[in-house]
Amino acid sequence: MLSVAEQVFQVGRNDLARPDQKRQLTRIRQAIAKVTRSSRAITINEVAAAFGRDPSAVSQMLRRMETRQEERVEVKTLLDALVKVDALQLSDCHT
Repeated sequence: MLSVAEQVFQVGRNDLARPDQKRQLTRIRQAIAKVTRSSRAITINEVAAAFGRDPSAVSQMLRRMETRQEERVEVKTLLDALVKVDALQLSDCHT
């Protein structure tokens, strides 16, 4: 999942793990955390390790996203990309 996000948003894992809080990187981190948590693809601890954050910081990130009413564009973009990857993998299995 992280590799898909890196490709979609054109960021590297090092960018995601940086301590800076640029708005775009923050929103991408939040989208990844939300999608991975919703799908239960990886644990909060694994997300935290990938971001170079404490697990409590990732939990806080998720709580903040839950309180927002609007759906973030980054979440939709990531979900759309994952659906395409899944579709490609399924078509490869049937050929």
